[in-house]
Amino acid sequence: MTDNTFGAEKPNIIRRALESVWLIPVLFAYAFFCWHYRLSILSVAGFSLFFVLILIFCKNIRNIYAPVLYIGFFIRDITGVNWTGYLICIAAVCTALLIFTIKTAVEKRGEFKRGKMFFALLVADAAFLLGGSLGRFDIMQTGIVFGFCAAVMILYLLAVNCTENFTDYLALLFIVGALFVSAEIMVTKINDGDLFSTNPMGETFFFSAHSLNTAAIFIMLGIAGCYYRGAGRKRDALYLLLSLFFTFAVFLSCCRTVLAVSLVLVAAVAIIMYIKSPRKKVYIGVVAALAAAAIIAAFFFTDHILKFIDMIIAKIRRGLNGRDELWPWCVRRFLEYPALGYGFIASETVPTVRVNLVLAHNTLLQWLTSTGIIGTSLMVYFYIRKYKAVFSGARSVAKTFIILAVICVELTGMMDQAAAMDIFVFSLPVLLLAGADAPLREMQAAPMPRAELSFGAV
Repeated sequence: MTDNTFGAEKPNIIRRALESVWLIPVLFAYAFFCWHYRLSILSVAGFSLFFVLILIFCKNIRNIYAPVLYIGFFIRDITGVNWTGYLICIAAVCTALLIFTIKTAVEKRGEFKRGKMFFALLVADAAFLLGGSLGRFDIMQTGIVFGFCAAVMILYLLAVNCTENFTDYLALLFIVGALFVSAEIMVTKINDGDLFSTNPMGETFFFSAHSLNTAAIFIMLGIAGCYYRGAGRKRDALYLLLSLFFTFAVFLSCCRTVLAVSLVLVAAVAIIMYIKSPRKKVYIGVVAALAAAAIIAAFFFTDHILKFIDMIIAKIRRGLNGRDELWPWCVRRFLEYPALGYGFIASETVPTVRVNLVLAHNTLLQWLTSTGIIGTSLMVYFYIRKYKAVFSGARSVAKTFIILAVICVELTGMMDQAAAMDIFVFSLPVLLLAGADAPLREMQAAPMPRAELSFGAV
């Protein structure tokens, strides 16, 4: 009897550990160590192992999204590396994901939910797969695009069907992720000799498989996460402090587009949190103390502030910062292949881009160049469905969090490539919308006490 009980309890303990949100900082701390000592393969192997274990043991598989979204930040630049170990890990993850998806679809037969974005994603996938197929068809490009489309669709469907409290989880993940990404940027810049350097280049700019620009987007999401965790709660002032730290980290990235969006976001968060604050006097006191601290800091760091202002002015004077070469090139490719576009992989050097990918640094121009008029028309339907899902439903802290996060990510697409071409950034709004249905389903099944939504919930 004792042996049977022990055998029954052991998987329970494993499952609870793998489902706990405390796994996120533990896993990220391990990966940060590997990143710091340039042991990228160990980061990938560790993330892959936990990914597979979660799929084996867990019912609530939300923790797979931590390695999925943040793995790139714990890998050094992927150019010129031995891919053997990485390919083994990728194969293991893809195999486990495919088996789990098929198993889930069979077990939930008749109950498997498609989610609000299913058909919109199918339409977007059609646009991606058709892109460049008329006159520039390439089987390898088609295979890669199909793989990315399938991955995003599977991750979306699993988020809809196999997670609980997913919106709450994403907010926590954005905060923890922003802390570690900020730490990496700071360590890199300090090692380079100047934390406040205003022209990060080379290894400092590409401190990981992602650039500083993409890192700034994920740090910005930490600000939105602070809103969700703090709005209407007694700890709101602490989360305001944390959101200001993330804004400072975005400053360090020197990404002017994300910085502009982040400043608007943190101002909006501060105002809305004040309106919802249960302790307005305490909140105002903290804001006043912060203002005083900022004035004192400005006195001691005047030179650094002036250097940063000079950098912003210099970037503004440079105008489009290389996009004046890139955008005309994209327009020419669109005019050459107007119907279905040029595709996503270039057969020539793309101006100002270090890889042979079409990275238009503007979402609309990206779809026109890569998918043509037909593909762009399909993407218009995708965005209509997406924004309809974003703004529909009753207003709540969770809904406002989703609106803030999605809009801010999309705004960066005006001048950056990540919102359209980085699979991790592109999938963020879709995953946020997948979580939008979860609270309603859980509320119908069994209301969850507010205390269980704390960081230590398992």
